[in-house]
Amino acid sequence: MSKYRAVETTLGIINGRDTIYLDEITLVVAERKLILRGEFNGPLCSKATNEDFIPYELIFSRVSDHKLTDLDSFGFAKGISSFDEVVQGGAKREYLVRTYDDVLEVVCDSYQLNLLSNDPPRAQS
Repeated sequence: MSKYRAVETTLGIINGRDTIYLDEITLVVAERKLILRGEFNGPLCSKATNEDFIPYELIFSRVSDHKLTDLDSFGFAKGISSFDEVVQGGAKREYLVRTYDDVLEVVCDSYQLNLLSNDPPRAQS
């Protein structure tokens, strides 16, 4: 049986069905990258923010396997938060990302989380 560890991010522990919204998935085959883009529901993160929705980009590097399953089919038996690492040995790391509708299982070397600005782009003169 697998063991899980909640990933501590700059927003703290991310937990709850309404916490991660996924808008876009990009697979860059040549670079073996999987990029998720969407928004976090800020007040539902353990280090709550005043911002309701925080745009993010979550990049998994050197991906060797990934799977996307709808949340209702996946169920709630696996994992402890909305962003978990599967505790295992070896060089590869495995992550579970539970979004509002889907669960992603990703086997990779590393990840990077970028919080993006909510500010609209400014016109340049």
